Amino acid sequence: MAMGTWRVDPVENRKLQESVGAKVTGSPTQTTQTGAKKSDGYGSPFFLSYPLNRSPIAKEDSFLIQAVKYRPPEKGKGIGGQFGTGEKGSSIDGIKKDYEKFGKEGTPLKYNTQMGKSMSSRYDQYSKGNAGFKQFTKFYIELPIPQQISDTTSVTWGESTMNLFTIMGMDIANSMMSNSGGENWDNLMTMVTQGVEVEGIETGGTLSNTLRSTLAGLAVNQFGANVTANNVLSRGSGNILNSNKELLFDGVNLREFRFDVTFTAREKKEGERIKKIIRSLKQAMSPKADGLGSSEYSNSGGTSAGVFVSAPDLFLLRYLSGGKQHPFLNVFKPCALAALSVNYTGNGNYSTYEDGTPVHIKMQMTFKETNPIYAENYDNVPLTDGVGY
Repeated sequence: MAMGTWRVDPVENRKLQESVGAKVTGSPTQTTQTGAKKSDGYGSPFFLSYPLNRSPIAKEDSFLIQAVKYRPPEKGKGIGGQFGTGEKGSSIDGIKKDYEKFGKEGTPLKYNTQMGKSMSSRYDQYSKGNAGFKQFTKFYIELPIPQQISDTTSVTWGESTMNLFTIMGMDIANSMMSNSGGENWDNLMTMVTQGVEVEGIETGGTLSNTLRSTLAGLAVNQFGANVTANNVLSRGSGNILNSNKELLFDGVNLREFRFDVTFTAREKKEGERIKKIIRSLKQAMSPKADGLGSSEYSNSGGTSAGVFVSAPDLFLLRYLSGGKQHPFLNVFKPCALAALSVNYTGNGNYSTYEDGTPVHIKMQMTFKETNPIYAENYDNVPLTDGVGY
């Protein structure tokens, strides 16, 4: 991949910066590397790229990092919002109204199952190119595409076992939750003492004896023994219960991405650019101690200062090819920068320029997606935009 010192066309450079939503300041003759002014807040994003003389319009691939303000769920749709049919007023009022309705009319409680929009849906505006989302953007960082890139999609499946007695126990427990608890208790005692009949199976009292032996083994376990139903059965008859083992879906996983970037400053301005990139990432990934204070990184705080800690910024990641969405590589959901490791002696030796800039720096970023991947997410990514998530 070419990384020469091409001359940057200022007009084309300006067009690219506008295409990603960064605010351009100054005259068209200024480049994104030296012309954009830094802003501490949101809504006036600054643009940082490395290497310093990198050509944004060159036919080379790059990695774009966009820092955006964390957006909580919409009011009334997140945890602690209005649950149930009494949506006016506070969430407590809503639950109270539903309870009163349940008590008076005998109808079941109704709860709002929308527990807040997923993080990705809150940032869909940006993915659709909505310029209005710039007000939540702090900065852009464009880097050469990492040499080692991969994505791993996984879900959790787990083994599950359920023998005949487990199924019977579940049925009994469900029945005892009904209004006929005393009757079901009598049925349980009858099953233990007189036998168990299973439709279509000739039991001959075997299941009854097995059940009694199992219960006896469980009682012995209270004194420190370690007896299972299969231990009892195997000793007495050479049989064990059929466990009906099956692999069942057990949950979703969140993806993690690690990127390694090497910085080697070739001039003083490039050293300053590297410093700004590292500093900006560190600051954006840090929580805000001002909590619900009046302004970004404010020291005045207000009445809430010292009570709350606000979430760090999130990051929207994109692989680019020639300044556009990469036609093959994966796309990302909003990510949190969970870890940032900087090695200032990347070549194994401490060596700096006269202004203190290390000669060789290695930076490792660990991003974690804020939402799992679902099959429906792929419907929103055209095949021309790559493999999807």
